[in-house]
Amino acid sequence: MRLFQTISLTRSFLEVYARLPLSVVSAKSKTAINRNLRMLGMSMVYLVADIGGTNTRVALAQGTELLTETIQKFPNAKAPHLRDILSSYISTKGDISISAACIAVAGPVHNGVAQMTNLDWLIQDHDIASSLGIDKVGVINDLQAQGYALPYIDEADLSCLKQGKTPDYPATRLVIGIGTGFNAAPAYVVGDTTLVPPAEAGHVRLPTSNDQERAIAAQVAGNNGFASVEHILSGRGVERLERYFDPTSTRSAAEVLAAAQNGDSVAQQVVTQFARFAGSVAGDLALTVLPFGGIYLIGGVARAMSPYMDDSNFNAAFVDKDRFAEFNAQFPVHVVHDDFAALRGCSGYAEGL
Repeated sequence: MRLFQTISLTRSFLEVYARLPLSVVSAKSKTAINRNLRMLGMSMVYLVADIGGTNTRVALAQGTELLTETIQKFPNAKAPHLRDILSSYISTKGDISISAACIAVAGPVHNGVAQMTNLDWLIQDHDIASSLGIDKVGVINDLQAQGYALPYIDEADLSCLKQGKTPDYPATRLVIGIGTGFNAAPAYVVGDTTLVPPAEAGHVRLPTSNDQERAIAAQVAGNNGFASVEHILSGRGVERLERYFDPTSTRSAAEVLAAAQNGDSVAQQVVTQFARFAGSVAGDLALTVLPFGGIYLIGGVARAMSPYMDDSNFNAAFVDKDRFAEFNAQFPVHVVHDDFAALRGCSGYAEGL
């Protein structure tokens, strides 16, 4: 009897201790606590969600381990609000006790509040907490979620785009998202934890280094009033480059990439110029952040473009920094192929709430 009472008390103590914020207990200690809880048949269960422009993916995580078998996709257009999606999801999971939740949003987040630009959804951390009946909810930008995922990405889901030096200590990393839009943010190592500050790096001015790139930027500015990085390094950016090289073209980004794979000359120009812009921007960001832990490209467009990024375009532009060329050469660049990285990052963030 005393043994069972001891186990029960141990479970209760560990569960309470695991709920403490990182200001009180380190991430390493919380990981050990969650490991012990799993050994006792318990663990902290988190609700994680990744809101895209069309669909929202929801899942459960045990500590920092994403339970991939629990992932479900919901069409945004059919739901009045995110609350409805989360409630629908939880209703299918039986008797579960959720300790915390983390929501990744494609757009700016300020003080736990995000206004979706293409949906009539105002997402607030306290509102989600109230609807779920829990105390701890984090609302973060989707790129932040990708940054928080980096410690949990399997090596098998990474491919090396550019070799570099690998430090023997935890170092700052840089995550760059190229998909429907563009964004980038550092992933700082702070003690035993990772800190990824929010950013909207896609809306800075597009850097140019030769006459052709200046002509492209001028055309983009003429049509949009301003030439930003996201105007080129995104799915729509592929189409803008296509229109530059062939003003009569009506091909979509997917069609351009397919044509490039088949050796189409215009499409080849597009992917080559895209890779040069990507290398130039990534190289600028590397000097800004100093990511000795490496640079990680994520997103559908980044993955689709990676076969065309090589020493002649991406890598050449990356190190084209005058006397800092050799300095920039030390940063390795990887492509992330894990489609669930944002959800993994949400679980990592929830662990720290």
